[in-house]
Amino acid sequence: MDNSNFETLPEDLQKEILLWLSPKSLVKFTLVSKKCASIIRGEEFKALYMRRSMTRPRVLIVANESTGEKSLVFHTLYQEEEPLLSSCHQQPMRITNNAPRFIASQPILGLICLRNGSEVVIHNPGPRGFKPSRKCHVYTMGPGKNSWRRFKCRKRHYPSTEVLCKEGNLYYGAQSISRKSLLMRFNVRSEEFSVIKLPNQQVNFCRGWNLVNYNGKIAVAKNVDVDTGDLQMWVLDDMGEWLSEIITIPRWKETTNNCTYHFKGTIGTGELVFIARYFVDESPIVLYYNKNTKNLRRFTLEELFKDLPPLNHSSYHNIQIFLNHIGSTWLM
Repeated sequence: MDNSNFETLPEDLQKEILLWLSPKSLVKFTLVSKKCASIIRGEEFKALYMRRSMTRPRVLIVANESTGEKSLVFHTLYQEEEPLLSSCHQQPMRITNNAPRFIASQPILGLICLRNGSEVVIHNPGPRGFKPSRKCHVYTMGPGKNSWRRFKCRKRHYPSTEVLCKEGNLYYGAQSISRKSLLMRFNVRSEEFSVIKLPNQQVNFCRGWNLVNYNGKIAVAKNVDVDTGDLQMWVLDDMGEWLSEIITIPRWKETTNNCTYHFKGTIGTGELVFIARYFVDESPIVLYYNKNTKNLRRFTLEELFKDLPPLNHSSYHNIQIFLNHIGSTWLM
């Protein structure tokens, strides 16, 4: 589109056109003119873009490449739209890094946290925006407020699960100094930590239990029993009470071939999503299970390696898969 023609359009129409672009394309548009950059980086457009992105959530794949020039590979796939888990012609993104391995966190509003030892980086996989930190800090974003600040937690603990965000709170499983499993909650507004009592002592985040988003609620779930296909969960209701739920998945043993799968949570369709724990010389495998129809579907994510050399899958020594990722204009 010719720049002069675009800028003669009403601003509302300009915003509507920009809303359909990918984060990567928006970055290019910030270089077109100061007016385009002002629109894209404005608070109103950020909110509009995020609301639209929430209607088309994606699966985010993060892979650490271990051979040759070390790099991080990011790829997103549609998780609910047909055809399911398709890339819709979006290419994977590779970022070269000097670190041997970065561990990614669950995306929150389009941003992920990358950790390598004491090094912490806030990253937007779309426009490649970075904000580094080397200690435990809170990062505040907003007009004129972008900064890192130190904070303290009176309860000494070590995070051991992915982080979930719900209603202004961050939840994650952790281990205390005495190796007891804890469910931690961090209130973003007050910047205070609290401990939520787990349903029983059997819940151990170091022994097959994980923290998941189950139909919009916080839940702790155990790995599916390979022999019975039972998925055991405790779901935290709106009153703060733990409710037990067991879901029996038919044909589990035959479908998984005795491999261990992690329950990653539910998506907007209500389907349960499972990810294979290990990938050996093959593409990552994802299972979708519908409780109502009892339908268990299997997908091989070959798109992760398509057109992305080297094609030897074993060169990726760490692959993480996250649900409900959305596009964001933060850090552009």
